[in-house]
Order: sequence, then C-alpha cells, then structure tokens
Amino acid sequence: MSSRYGDETRAWAEKTFEETRHQYNSRLECCQAIAKSLGAHVNTVSRWIGESYGPARQAPPEEVSARMRALEEEVARLRRQNHDLASSRGFTAGKLGLA
Repeated sequence: MSSRYGDETRAWAEKTFEETRHQYNSRLECCQAIAKSLGAHVNTVSRWIGESYGPARQAPPEEVSARMRALEEEVARLRRQNHDLASSRGFTAGKLGLA
C-alpha cells in the first residue's frame, strides 16, 4: 500500500510541529493547522505526530476532578451574582419568562 504523502512531507509536518506547537493550546490545534497547510486530513497529521512523539498527554484523574470542582464553584458563584443583579434591578423569573 503506497503512501499518499512522501517521507519529505511527513518530515516537514513533524519539523513544523516541533517548531510551532508552543503557539497552540493543544496538540490537536497544531495538527489541524499543519493539516490545513498540507491539504491533508487532520487524522493523518495526528497519526504521524503520535507515532513520532507518543500519545498526547492526558490529565490525571485528580487534576480533572480538581478542575471540575473549580468550574462547578465558578458556576455557582456566577449564578449567585446573576441572581443578585436580577434582584437588585427588580427582575424576577416570572417577568423573564423563566418560571
């Protein structure tokens, strides 16, 4: 089975990943940009990068749990603030059609 992309193309993609990955929020975003430049599917570039650099780092469960707790606390805080703002302006759930 022949490869659609040559070794030079793959080498360029890997080099570009190494040079630009710090500019992106995630490995996937970087792979998407490289794939777009090549006119390739993102899965192709992601596979190349995975084979060269190993699997993407996954956050440990305790990190995910801590992040979830922080986000839930933020949601609760924002809901309280929203309620306080609505109350101070005389809005009620009934007037807003939310009741």
